[in-house]
Amino acid sequence: MVEAERLLLFSTLRRESQGISWPNHFNREIESSTKKYIFIDEMLLPIREDPTRDIFFNYFYIVTFECGGIIRSSQSAECQNGLAIFRDCGIEFMLHSDKIKEHETAVKCKIFMLRLRKVSCLTTETNKMKFKELKGSSSCKSSSSSIDIVSRFRFQASFTLTTKDFIPFNIVSHESIMSDRIYLRSSKACNIVLSSSSTSSNLLEEIQVKGRSELRIPTNIYAGYLNVEDPNVKHNWNRRWCTLDGIRMQIWRDENVLNEVPLSRLYLKANKDVIGPAPRNQCARPRSFYITCTIPELKANATERNIFFAADTQDDLNEWLININRTLSLINFWLYERQ
Repeated sequence: MVEAERLLLFSTLRRESQGISWPNHFNREIESSTKKYIFIDEMLLPIREDPTRDIFFNYFYIVTFECGGIIRSSQSAECQNGLAIFRDCGIEFMLHSDKIKEHETAVKCKIFMLRLRKVSCLTTETNKMKFKELKGSSSCKSSSSSIDIVSRFRFQASFTLTTKDFIPFNIVSHESIMSDRIYLRSSKACNIVLSSSSTSSNLLEEIQVKGRSELRIPTNIYAGYLNVEDPNVKHNWNRRWCTLDGIRMQIWRDENVLNEVPLSRLYLKANKDVIGPAPRNQCARPRSFYITCTIPELKANATERNIFFAADTQDDLNEWLININRTLSLINFWLYERQ
């Protein structure tokens, strides 16, 4: 019975969404954009106890998810011991962010509740049906009518989910190395504040959503020659071809060996300050700067290092600093939790 009511509500919502004109960017692949994925695995809905009603009624809940005209639904969950728990939801959305506003890529979620008497024949009463007269296009009145069966699930509250709710993310190094994108992943339990839509709702103000999110950021490459300090031997400099792609700096012997394994891969670390030219008391070379990074190749000392670089001209230095600070802005946003 509950499943029939759930399917009835789901089909109604899908039918309503088909009449909405969605932006074209939901219907095409944007290869140059950051790909965003949201996976919803489990939800916990705390329910406010009402002893005067709870002895007479059972409460069932479902959650619907909508983004870009796509609607999905959870299975129903019965309230037990003050909780409605949704396990193994299997809800997944793939989003694209290029030139798409954040609210358009948010997953809009709605919570519905069905209240059933504990002693009931569980039949669909006649007052749950609405009859609508079909109006013909001719001047004659039509005696035909259609039956619109309305689900007994009632809208209780809503909330939204975005990839920002899953900050901080972690770098997936092995997949990033083999791809033209940087892979970031996060898995956490998010506490989400509800927006109540019913004065009679027995939902508490906050629910918990357990899920995962993934970002696949295109590696916009900036490259050029830099004088690079050897991370193993201080003050030992070599002229190297450097590529800044995504959130890492790769160092090559020269620009003709890019099909080989790079000499080093440096993963940039967060830096709240804007990177500028290095002070002379830290590096005597002109037009130098340093970045804080981790070096996977140095397995024995997998710690953060400050690696110094020096550009040939002032224009080269300015361009490198612009691109590095742009990369650090991305790292600060996605990889570190905001206070």
